[in-house]
Amino acid sequence: MSTLGEGTFGVGILGTANIARKNILAIAQAKNVCTVVVGSRDPERARVYAEENDVPRSYGSYEEVLADGEVDGVYLPLPTTSHFEWVQKAAEKRKHILCEKPLALNAKDLLTMLRAAKAADVAFMDGVMFMHHHRMTRLREACSNLGPTGPRQVNTHFSFKGDASFFENNIRVSANGDPLGCVGDLGWYNVRFSLFVFNYEMPSSVRCIVHRSSDDGVPFQASGTMIWPDDDDQSLGVPLAARSATFVCSFLHTECQSATVVGENGFIEMEDFVIPVSPSVGRFTKVKHNWGSKAQHIDAVRLDEDCHSNQTSAMWETFSAIANDAAQRPFWMEVALKTQVVMDALMQSSQKDGEAVVLPPIQEI
Repeated sequence: MSTLGEGTFGVGILGTANIARKNILAIAQAKNVCTVVVGSRDPERARVYAEENDVPRSYGSYEEVLADGEVDGVYLPLPTTSHFEWVQKAAEKRKHILCEKPLALNAKDLLTMLRAAKAADVAFMDGVMFMHHHRMTRLREACSNLGPTGPRQVNTHFSFKGDASFFENNIRVSANGDPLGCVGDLGWYNVRFSLFVFNYEMPSSVRCIVHRSSDDGVPFQASGTMIWPDDDDQSLGVPLAARSATFVCSFLHTECQSATVVGENGFIEMEDFVIPVSPSVGRFTKVKHNWGSKAQHIDAVRLDEDCHSNQTSAMWETFSAIANDAAQRPFWMEVALKTQVVMDALMQSSQKDGEAVVLPPIQEI
């Protein structure tokens, strides 16, 4: 007999990764969502982890989590190399799936995963928390007001400086765990933010250079450029800036998560586009520079927009909502696939010393 309240969405967690701790806290604050079980291949590890994080029970296998009748959906904070297997197994058990990024080693694998979820009639969503913050709605409006042709340029930087233990033990720098390295782990956010700004239109081509990597090729530091299809309007009388995005993602730089969106009539700044400085308030700033006499000074007009939201709790509320409403699911699957396709092209470019790679058409899920 279920111990969950009526209408409560039960979450099972596959694995004992540190990032799951943050999500367990967020689930506890989300409406009508709760964590019911955590599973690990080590029963004692699962027991201790559940006790530390106030999870009601634990199992010594992932299969037992999937078999639990109170589990409506599962969270996969597993190594990328494990996603292909466990997403499909979760779909077979008709569990809704929230998966950490990068979702797959390549778009071909992700398509198989998404099609398995669709065939089983379950929801699938990637764990990009910032997409669920209320400020993204406000940011969309602000972007549309940057000028008659909308945003023209996006610049993002997402990095943290790993210590010796990180480079020795973390799966994100392991070819057997996350061979996409910083490009998949951090660059996923750079790409997703840029796709958001351009209304999820796919870029026409990308370039990427990996500046530092492990001996077996896992990226530690990378930079890239994405170019969108040309929309130059000659009737304006002056050339129109191309739509493009540049980014840096790195395990070697200090903690930084800045974003700038530039249009014809001003620009938008964010100092924390991935993880808000405050867990309950997100901010962005609308800026307009007016050049002073002989460009010796600048009059800067700045307007801060404060948006209240807990983005990680909001993500879990969205996940439970799409589990109950199939009409909302296609968007989340499509945007996940688009991000992975861009990721593939970036990695291909990096293997060709930054040569431009043209994006293929998006396949039907």
